[in-house]
Amino acid sequence: MIVLEDALHNLSLANEEMRKEGVPANEISRANQYLDKILVACETLRSYKYYHTSRTLTSFLTLFVVIGSVLFAPYYVSLGGLYGVFVGPFIAVSFLSLINIQKLLDEPFSRSDIVDGVNLDFVRRFHIRLEHIFSLDK
Repeated sequence: MIVLEDALHNLSLANEEMRKEGVPANEISRANQYLDKILVACETLRSYKYYHTSRTLTSFLTLFVVIGSVLFAPYYVSLGGLYGVFVGPFIAVSFLSLINIQKLLDEPFSRSDIVDGVNLDFVRRFHIRLEHIFSLDK
């Protein structure tokens, strides 16, 4: 994140340099607005990265699903023979699947190959573009 913050700081300094060189105020204002939008998006990504469901809650849910399946087994059997035998495991597997999905969504930066994962390759590309832009000035 330091590289990105340094790049955004350099963009801010470049805006001030353009102001000194006589670029119209409306152009500088628009550049500052874009910079602000980038900063807001970065803060949103940072909040996604650091948000986690508490481990206690996740452990309790897993334990409840496993123990709940055993405790409710007589009720499922009372629903009717073969039907009850399949309802209990189906509900347990459904809840465990939901817990696993929640774990995947809870850590979007862990892997980029999952459907809802966040791919951070744009940081490398953004850095290359910035280097190209600033090399044009020299």
